[in-house]
Amino acid sequence: MNFKTNKEKGNSGLGMAIAYFTTNGYTVSIPLNDTQDYDLVVEKGGVLKSVKVKATGCKTSRGNFQVA
Repeated sequence: MNFKTNKEKGNSGLGMAIAYFTTNGYTVSIPLNDTQDYDLVVEKGGVLKSVKVKATGCKTSRGNFQVA
């Protein structure tokens, strides 16, 4: 994926995280603004967890995304 801005990269990562959690049976809540120390709140089985989402556009020489 090629992103024009870091905001685009972050929004894409957030969308992927929401898709991941919802397809795995979590209820996802999104804060109204971005002043919290977390990006999402997820709930499953009555347990709430805050989630900080990180995204990267950095690839290895083999074309895989890497996390630094």
